[in-house]
Amino acid sequence: ILRGPEKRTADEMRDRFRYHTIFKYDKFTNDPVALEKFAKVTATLAQRKLRKKSIKYPQCDTTTSVQY
Repeated sequence: ILRGPEKRTADEMRDRFRYHTIFKYDKFTNDPVALEKFAKVTATLAQRKLRKKSIKYPQCDTTTSVQY
């Protein structure tokens, strides 16, 4: 996420530091466990982004079913 620190949400800040080492490590590894973890993390972050969007724009969201 290439934005100034003042525009980052608390979630993004936390994820940035929590997953920083994992991302760095996985770029240069063939370790299947690490790669699996990496995929899981990316999926989680993507889901969280989707969830935020769906809360902001419930009428546009067709990918996730959210109970309002």
